[in-house]
Amino acid sequence: RPSPPPPPPATAIPPHTAAAQPPVPVVLERQSLHSPPISVTKSVEMPLPCTLEDLAVGSVKRLRLQLEPARTREVQVAVQPGWREDTRVTMRFPPPAEASDGSGDGFILCVVFIIREQPHALYRRLGRHNLQARISVPHTDWLRSTPITLRTVYGAHIDLAPAHGSVQTLPGLGMPSPDNKQRGTLVVVFRIVKVEEGGINFM
Repeated sequence: RPSPPPPPPATAIPPHTAAAQPPVPVVLERQSLHSPPISVTKSVEMPLPCTLEDLAVGSVKRLRLQLEPARTREVQVAVQPGWREDTRVTMRFPPPAEASDGSGDGFILCVVFIIREQPHALYRRLGRHNLQARISVPHTDWLRSTPITLRTVYGAHIDLAPAHGSVQTLPGLGMPSPDNKQRGTLVVVFRIVKVEEGGINFM
């Protein structure tokens, strides 16, 4: 018995921001029981969790979708540098082959992935493209001028000399612009802490 044909490929549509309207499902009905099957567009929205690192350098998210009880698809969403919260990526899945040969009702499934930025353990956004890090430095390390090593969202490691109450700005280490041609600034704020009896004292 010949094997069934492979499922048609999914079609990726260029991403758009939250200002754009999501696709509207089109509802069609048969004129009669003897009418040929009609392809119907159905729309489903799904969150796509992303870290700051994902949105800074890009990543590939591999997902397994249960389109129907008998339709399971593995898809890849290529997250591009510069995407932000609420960026939408749309994929269209054509009906299976058995629905187009008259044996069933086929429909085009439109899956809209919505970027959801996850909280970061160290960095938070300042505006659209800048990042801020607040770092507490032990008093003993401050006295010894021990450098602090930071891992940026781009994977690089940098050494900084902490000073009480100091603010260091590092251009080019923030988040990229949507066209990935510019990067924001990383702002690092240091606090010197002194461990005393009864608790921690912020100097």
